[in-house]
Amino acid sequence: MSSPPEIYPNAPLKLVACELTFFDSLPIDLTSAQGDLYKLLRDDFPLPGPAPQQITVEVLGDGPPAATRRAGGFRFMDRRRSQSVLVTQRSIVIETSAYGSFAAFCPLVVKTAETVSSVVEIPGLSRIGLRYIDEIDEADLPVPNWSEYIAGGHLGLLEEFSSPAPEQFTTSALFQIAPDQQLTLRYGLLSQPVVDPAGPLRIAHSPAGRYFLIDIDSSWTALATEIPPFRADSVANTLEELHEPVRALFERMITDRLRDDVLRRERTS
Repeated sequence: MSSPPEIYPNAPLKLVACELTFFDSLPIDLTSAQGDLYKLLRDDFPLPGPAPQQITVEVLGDGPPAATRRAGGFRFMDRRRSQSVLVTQRSIVIETSAYGSFAAFCPLVVKTAETVSSVVEIPGLSRIGLRYIDEIDEADLPVPNWSEYIAGGHLGLLEEFSSPAPEQFTTSALFQIAPDQQLTLRYGLLSQPVVDPAGPLRIAHSPAGRYFLIDIDSSWTALATEIPPFRADSVANTLEELHEPVRALFERMITDRLRDDVLRRERTS
């Protein structure tokens, strides 16, 4: 049996999210179910949070697309504002900014989805997505040289241009793991956090300047031949499969020096 992955005390992980997308919109008014769901979810999510925003894009004549926002569904949070559940007509999203381990997060996702399904019938799932967003703060590096901390080949334009060196860059890649499983990787050097420090969840130690982004979205999508019914055990098994390549990819992108000098260092503030 393989040993469990190392848990870094100073991990740069800012947000982990799991989205369960329904095959079709829920056939009920969520407002009428909100009270019943809160009674069942409040042990884990006792606080109301800001309603999620649904964005609709419309093309009007020959003009540019127009985006409109409308509130949809509801959000509950824990008392530390470190995890939340969002329920909309099309999906359930469980987020945490205080991720401990997959062994703890996966049961929370399954338990929450089961609770929602006990109140509103889920017609089936068309997609399950598991997303990990790491922001490696340049201010945490003992030596301001990214090549010491990010594995070769992932620094892109920084390695090609030195005068002037690019201030920011991003790269993305799509991996087809299986016919129904994909992994999307987005990485690069940025200065504005992807995870909003002013958002609903409390984000500790958000970068104030440049940082290296590693954003991994591992997803399963139902094949066109069949939409499987919602089953908690199937969700758990799918999450296990989606999680497996995520940690391996993250570890492949960083160096031992980042592990020793930054990630394994106890944070003092």
